[in-house]
Amino acid sequence: MAYTGIWAVYLKLEWIKKLMPMFGWWGTVQDVSQNSYEFFSTNDKFESGTPNIIWAVSLLKAIEYINSIWWMQFVRENELELIDYSLEKFKSLGSKIDLIWPSSSENRIGVFSFNVPSNKNQNTIWETFAEKNICVRCGGHCAYPLHKFLGKNWTCRMSLYVYNDKKDIDQFFEILAGII
Repeated sequence: MAYTGIWAVYLKLEWIKKLMPMFGWWGTVQDVSQNSYEFFSTNDKFESGTPNIIWAVSLLKAIEYINSIWWMQFVRENELELIDYSLEKFKSLGSKIDLIWPSSSENRIGVFSFNVPSNKNQNTIWETFAEKNICVRCGGHCAYPLHKFLGKNWTCRMSLYVYNDKKDIDQFFEILAGII
């Protein structure tokens, strides 16, 4: 994801052929008659309207940035190492922390949602981290149905990125231990 909201999705050809767009206009329709219309059979049927050129350029720049620093394989290997390290730190806290699944690095990205059962006020958590110049997000994360399913009113989220290292994770957990 880049700048303020553009995204990309990769679909296999079989799904492009099977799926139908929710709506269509300029650029999606191959033919129109008085009583019907026909979408393109290619991915064009999903790309309606004027392209978001500014956001597309920022997405390109984000991809170029990652490619200029490390190869994607290295990024993923580094991320997995930091995920494993973070999971060990979360596990060491035992029942003092409620880590929202999964608890293994398999099929996981560097985003950790958690609760501190002893703390009923999410604001004190993010404020404490903010005072130490660490950004976490606490709240519903635009996923209220998931929170209801989990029986949680809110969670906090810690995210890793290419510029993070084990020192950052250690600092995060020092602050978290103080909150607990």
